[in-house]
Amino acid sequence: MNFTGISFVVGDHEALAAISAELQGRGDDVVRLEGHRSSEHIDALEAELARGRAIRAVVIGYDSTPPEGSAAQALAFLRAATPGFPHGEGRVALVSGRDFLGWPGRTERAIDLAGLVGLGRSLALDLGPLGANVNVICPPAELGPVVATEDPWEAPPPPLTGPVGVEDVAYAVAFVTNQASGHFTGQVLHVSGGLSVLSSLTA
Repeated sequence: MNFTGISFVVGDHEALAAISAELQGRGDDVVRLEGHRSSEHIDALEAELARGRAIRAVVIGYDSTPPEGSAAQALAFLRAATPGFPHGEGRVALVSGRDFLGWPGRTERAIDLAGLVGLGRSLALDLGPLGANVNVICPPAELGPVVATEDPWEAPPPPLTGPVGVEDVAYAVAFVTNQASGHFTGQVLHVSGGLSVLSSLTA
């Protein structure tokens, strides 16, 4: 079934503009909610639900940590959105990041991003009986061209495949929020040009 409905794109991640354009290109009616204004975002969501709008997809991505934490804020929005998912149709994509795997000097960011990963995997179990899919997309922290640093621990090296752009993240989100991806849920999809492999080199 090719269900066309409203899609919410929430937060301030730099890839969200490209994600919005990608979803609009396939025919979604996209509502873009920027920044960390949790209560305002939920008010906008509830206004759409009151109009009888069905939700096709919810995409959430934060670049910096809101006061209450990214995972807590995303969870509040998704709990409010759940009644709007038609059975078997809802799709959720959380944009986390490669740094949840850990890197020196990025502890606070790793905690925040790991929270989104845990949220996505847990919600996949909670929402599965409703037919809703939840997945997590993990791009590198730096999108676009990256130059290696003299200190190998200062930052992760450039992606093995070359620069990862916002369009690459948008394509991944389009995949996991497509109705054809009905059996793809609870997954962490790394769109990082192989940087996730770094975490296995010393295991």
